[in-house]
Amino acid sequence: MFVTGEAGVGKTTLVDELLARAEARKAWTARGGCVEHYGSGEAYLPVLEALGRLCRGRAGDRVIATLARQAPTWLGQMPGLGTRPQPNVEGATQEDHRLV
Repeated sequence: MFVTGEAGVGKTTLVDELLARAEARKAWTARGGCVEHYGSGEAYLPVLEALGRLCRGRAGDRVIATLARQAPTWLGQMPGLGTRPQPNVEGATQEDHRLV
């Protein structure tokens, strides 16, 4: 989902409300943010941030198991998950990082 609009129109309030309603229904929710940067950067950083938050949340073990099955190279990009084993992603290409 993309939420766009001028500053001050309530984008953050809208997203906060949608997330609260989804969480009340026990849905997995996460938020990743974009920051303006110059030069090359990680295109998927907001997605990795959101996935990392899910992995550290109440359903973390289930999220990690799902990532291990469906997107092991993405899981390997999140070493901050503590002592959980990470897959070997040496030699992985950007094409390998797509979510299925």
